[in-house]
Amino acid sequence: MKKETSAKNILDILEMLKRLKEANYVIVASPKAYAVDSIGSSLLIHELLSHKGMGILKPHTLFCAKKPRASDNSLLEFVETELDLFSTTIPHYTTPLCIVVVDHGSFKTCCLDPAIYQHIPHNFIGLDHHPESEDFPKNSIQIVDTNAASTTAIIYKLLRFQLPITRTTAIYTALGIMADIGGKLTHPKVNAETLQILVNCIKTDIPWEEIQEATKPKIPPTRMYVWMKAHKELNHLTQDAVSLVVYRRTLAEWAGSRKDIETFFGTIMCSLEYVNLAILIFEQDDGSWRISFRSRGPRKNLAAELAKVFGGGGHAHEAAAIYLGDPYRAEGMILSRL
Repeated sequence: MKKETSAKNILDILEMLKRLKEANYVIVASPKAYAVDSIGSSLLIHELLSHKGMGILKPHTLFCAKKPRASDNSLLEFVETELDLFSTTIPHYTTPLCIVVVDHGSFKTCCLDPAIYQHIPHNFIGLDHHPESEDFPKNSIQIVDTNAASTTAIIYKLLRFQLPITRTTAIYTALGIMADIGGKLTHPKVNAETLQILVNCIKTDIPWEEIQEATKPKIPPTRMYVWMKAHKELNHLTQDAVSLVVYRRTLAEWAGSRKDIETFFGTIMCSLEYVNLAILIFEQDDGSWRISFRSRGPRKNLAAELAKVFGGGGHAHEAAAIYLGDPYRAEGMILSRL
């Protein structure tokens, strides 16, 4: 039975380990739009499946629809010797097969071809710090902890009761956490448990200063130009709420990338002293609009509430939705809720 639970729920963890032991082959799948957290999570599961003392030792493949490259993100340089583990094609396998999906948000983001798995036993496991995915296959397990700072943090808690935490697993965990909180220990996702995990990782002699340096925002001149343009386009909905609408054609005129805008949203808009609610309305390739919400202070729990208005969801303070329609009408709908 599929259910949302916390990574602390020992019954789901035991069921996960049972399924891994019974499988003949395991596929660990991360999203196509991979992030450091999803790659780190895949590598942590790889550590679990490779450890001789667990009795799980299994042939497995780390599947990523788009193969990661160390040059894509400086954080990945810490694990570049492991990147060859990833495959962009589903390998031949023998049943029973177990598919572990990490940091997915939704099942379809992992680009798993339904024809590949529709005739195999339903044996899926999801590990995520986003809310439960509604499109996950039936009879699957989703180990979800929306209070966790990252998916690597969830897997760390799972592993520490099963395996000795090595320097390698601590590096993967710290990278995933620091990447998802933007290198800021003041991020809303950071709680006492997050800090304790990082302390435990540091005790294993990880390159902490290098990890901190790698997670600092990088601002090349071209990105600064885009940020200046974006800042001029900010719409102040209320005294403490700002919104930014970005068309694809506008971004092309600025000679910017989606990453430039997402970084502006997470780094600048959300850090303005007077802002308690930041909203990014970004045009997608298919013409739809992705609306991202970040809230803090007296509006801390508002992000998820606003996302629900558009049929989306997420964390209480960090959520998103897809919208079909005029972006400025969406702003009006948000303003009416405020």
